Amino acid sequence: MNNNEQHPDLLNTYIDTALCSSIYALNSAINTTTKVSPGAFVFQRDMILPITCITNWELIRNKKQLRIQHNNFLENKRRRPFSYTVNNKVFGLKFPENPRKNVL
Repeated sequence: MNNNEQHPDLLNTYIDTALCSSIYALNSAINTTTKVSPGAFVFQRDMILPITCITNWELIRNKKQLRIQHNNFLENKRRRPFSYTVNNKVFGLKFPENPRKNVL
């Protein structure tokens, strides 16, 4: 018999402690885009210090939109420009028909 079988309550306590610590860590980790932790969003207070947090949703939305535009710019910067003309050969995908389309 190993220790886990001898002390199931102790094992459950370790699991509960590990889960609580993990949840606390996730709720108190600061998001890189919003610069606020999920716990501060939900509970309107800091997860580490006993202070209230006021969330400016408009500022967060604007920061997120700027981040999206910046990532879009970086992604599009790597594209090679191409000018299509009549009779150019292009690669096209032919998708199979939806089998559920004709189901009653």
